[in-house]
Amino acid sequence: MPNMSISREEGYPMLQRGRILEKSLDESYRSKSPSGDPGKSVEELCTCGKHHCPQPIPESQPFCADSSYNQDYRKWELPQNRKALKGEVPEYLPFEADSSYHQDYRRWELPTRFTKPIDKYIETPETRDFITSYQSDYKKWDLPQKVGRAPASLSRYILSCADNPNDDTLRQLSLDAHNIATSENYIQAKEDRKFNTIYTDSFKGKQLEVCPVSLLPPIPHPPPGRHTMFWDSEAKTWY
Repeated sequence: MPNMSISREEGYPMLQRGRILEKSLDESYRSKSPSGDPGKSVEELCTCGKHHCPQPIPESQPFCADSSYNQDYRKWELPQNRKALKGEVPEYLPFEADSSYHQDYRRWELPTRFTKPIDKYIETPETRDFITSYQSDYKKWDLPQKVGRAPASLSRYILSCADNPNDDTLRQLSLDAHNIATSENYIQAKEDRKFNTIYTDSFKGKQLEVCPVSLLPPIPHPPPGRHTMFWDSEAKTWY
């Protein structure tokens, strides 16, 4: 079913989002605007077809029907709280009876504690005339001769440049000169570019259409029993 609204003068019901709205539901509130002038609905103001009035919030009613909980409900008696026993707490007494621990107990002697003796260091004499194993086993070795690096081969890089630096080299002799095509001479554009183009001649300025509903405040939910809201242009509010 299309989303459309038929004129009120014809007396037909209105169509909104596939729902048939009777004339007596919403049309009776059209004239009850704060300013006194009849307003326009959301569907009448919208030009893009994307704005619709939100769904009405249903009224919450108490649940009065029977349920399995109501049928099977049984009141249970709460257990009585156990009162704390009021009595004197007996004093703590030491254990004086015999036990297997007392009977089998035997005192063991603790081992003597081992104490590590303090190390005493003897100062070394200032005159060291003794010979160590390093000095006795020391042997002076001759350093190996340094091997010189071989000169790099310059056969690939030798150019036939003799005494005069202006002489031709092998690269210059083997170079083949290629003819370069001459570039076209372009006419430089004038600085005062007051000419017209195809774009400027065919351009037509067009302003984007803005839906009137997008410029209005957010649409509130209709009250119970209604399906659309009306806009009062003088009071600037939804009703």
